[in-house]
Amino acid sequence: MDSETPEGLRLLYDLLVKASEYPGESPHNPRNLYNWGEKLKALHGVLSAYHDQEYLQEYRLMRKQIVEVSRNYPSSRYISDGYELLYEWLASIARLYTRLGLMIPENLTYSEGGDEGI
Repeated sequence: MDSETPEGLRLLYDLLVKASEYPGESPHNPRNLYNWGEKLKALHGVLSAYHDQEYLQEYRLMRKQIVEVSRNYPSSRYISDGYELLYEWLASIARLYTRLGLMIPENLTYSEGGDEGI
């Protein structure tokens, strides 16, 4: 990660934030569940060069669970279990970000002027 540009690292962080905000900004239904899954899949792809064994193990398990949940389509259980599973995937991605040193602690902020806010 040391060779990444600050702009690239900010973009990766912004992608995680957007993926985190999506389920709270849209009604919970099959279409939005699918759309959120696609956002997480895109984030997964962007981070593919940085996947470690821990993340890949969690991801393989997640894929199996996604197949199981999809068997309940189009029931309300499909939606509730699907959202729960995608939250778990998001948490797995966030843990990968933490291991890569991409997470910004809550008490640190960036100011418009540069590093002064840190």
